[in-house]
Amino acid sequence: MIPIPKNPYPHLMYYLASPYTHKLPSVRAVRADRAARALTWLASKEYYVYAPVPHGHATVKHGDPGYHYWIEHGLRMITALDGVIVLMLAGWAESTGIKIELEHAKKLGKLILWLDPKSGFIEGEHKDA
Repeated sequence: MIPIPKNPYPHLMYYLASPYTHKLPSVRAVRADRAARALTWLASKEYYVYAPVPHGHATVKHGDPGYHYWIEHGLRMITALDGVIVLMLAGWAESTGIKIELEHAKKLGKLILWLDPKSGFIEGEHKDA
């Protein structure tokens, strides 16, 4: 990830949307790890972020409440938080969960930021969303 300046809005709290679901457990593990790394990196820039993928990945080892639980959990978190940061990992544009989360965030008028691990933030609507 390239350097970006410190968070210009330190009073805001974000939801980190990132792809997770995949038939291969190894892909899910890599996605959870990359989301955790992005969270750590964002925290170093003073972005306050809730990341459901690392949270859920650790939790499902002890029992998975299921896809619909996680979608509802995510939507409730988005409602409670100020904005969404979309982590543009491979598979993000095809992710049904991210599509649902973004529809909800847009309906609520939440700030949406896009994090490309290679190029940094792009504010506003992304052409592929």
